Amino acid sequence: MLSLDPKNQAKMQRVWVAETTYHQMNDNHNQQLDYITDENRIYRLEAKHERAEAAAFDRYMKAFDALPKAEQRHYSKQFYARYGYTTLAA
Repeated sequence: MLSLDPKNQAKMQRVWVAETTYHQMNDNHNQQLDYITDENRIYRLEAKHERAEAAAFDRYMKAFDALPKAEQRHYSKQFYARYGYTTLAA
């Protein structure tokens, strides 16, 4: 992802890494739960995964909020063009 202003490039990369990390984590957790049959273990894992995903989402939102508004709009447009769906912050 490219920023409008080069001085914001590191922040833009932080946002992109945080969002893709959140999505990968969510996908991995769902795959793990698909193979478990014990309901007690499913509930424990779901609780653990929810806490980890909430922390990842908070990191993403903190990084996104650190971007200037113009960069936020630019990031959202680039993300939609690249992946075909809107960002989590939209």
